[in-house]
Amino acid sequence: MLLLVAPCLVGRWYASYLAGEPDRLLRLGRQAIEVNDWDKADEYADRLIASGHRDHGRLLRGESLHKQNRPESALNVLNRIRDQGELRLQAARVSGVCLLEVNNPREAERVYRFILERQPDDVDAVRGLAVIAYDQGNWLEAESQLQRLADLAPRDGRPLWTLGIMYRDMHRFADAEAQLRAALDRDLPGDLPQLVRAELAMALAGQKRYAEALDELDRARMDIISPSLARMKVDCLRSLGRYPEALAFADSFLAQRPADSGLLAEKGTVLVDERRYEDALPFLERAIAGDPYDPRTRDALRRAYQALGRSADAAEQQKKMLEAEGMFKQLHELTLEAMAKPWDPSVRRKLSEVCLKLNKKELAMMWAAAARAGEGGPQAP
Repeated sequence: MLLLVAPCLVGRWYASYLAGEPDRLLRLGRQAIEVNDWDKADEYADRLIASGHRDHGRLLRGESLHKQNRPESALNVLNRIRDQGELRLQAARVSGVCLLEVNNPREAERVYRFILERQPDDVDAVRGLAVIAYDQGNWLEAESQLQRLADLAPRDGRPLWTLGIMYRDMHRFADAEAQLRAALDRDLPGDLPQLVRAELAMALAGQKRYAEALDELDRARMDIISPSLARMKVDCLRSLGRYPEALAFADSFLAQRPADSGLLAEKGTVLVDERRYEDALPFLERAIAGDPYDPRTRDALRRAYQALGRSADAAEQQKKMLEAEGMFKQLHELTLEAMAKPWDPSVRRKLSEVCLKLNKKELAMMWAAAARAGEGGPQAP
């Protein structure tokens, strides 16, 4: 009896062992990738392929190539996977990241939607769609995906931080404040708490809550602040009537960046508020030369000219302000068009051109990149 039973038990054990062997080798290969042992990972991939588990081996090799910063090679390997189940989903997650790295977000979006059709709560896929929508300027879609991501990852403060930035850029300052405060109640790695507080300061300044904005900026304890934050700080100090502090800070920043149009404009505006109109003119005129469509600078220059009896020059500034309003109206209309046409490169190129004219260089770069991204790239599995 034992002679009959023992072979059956051994056979079942061996079959079970063989069934689990590809997963074991895949796990060992991933452990090798984690410590950058590429040769060992290749060895496990070869063993998987040689034993007939080709899709396991290709998945492992694709993951290894991705970690070696070879996204195009990874995509070529992952494209050969034939499995229609869990292995394909795992390959799709890697492919989505690779496609973003080779600047093909349109195909990456298709991959992430494929994943969500099968696993609706996949955090990586939702995060990928949020990144793509944000980078393409499709902010309505980005808002939806970021809110969904915040629900799926309730301790992660980064989706709320991104929402706060987006709302601040849209001048929805109260909404930005709410998201940024909520982000501070969640986990934020590294120096992100400082950056979130700085964004919160901008949102508060946008609501004319200048003292609170200065308090938040102080709490951020940033060693180096950006020109936009510096301009905000001077504006807050000026709006609170703290003119000597505003001028001192503007001078300290301009000592490092003497051609910064925003700080030149803020210093000139402070001087106008102090009724030092002659002193203000050189700063405002230099500022407007570098940023001819800035409405606040134009208005300060108009006030200075009017106070000095230069009525014709003041009227000219009023005319230029109307031209600037037209440019900002065009920017708004093109932004709405871009959201309605998320993969149209032509409207994004127009937006980049308008942003350059308005001295919004970071936005111009974003729209130019979005235009390039709409033109396609390597395909996904």
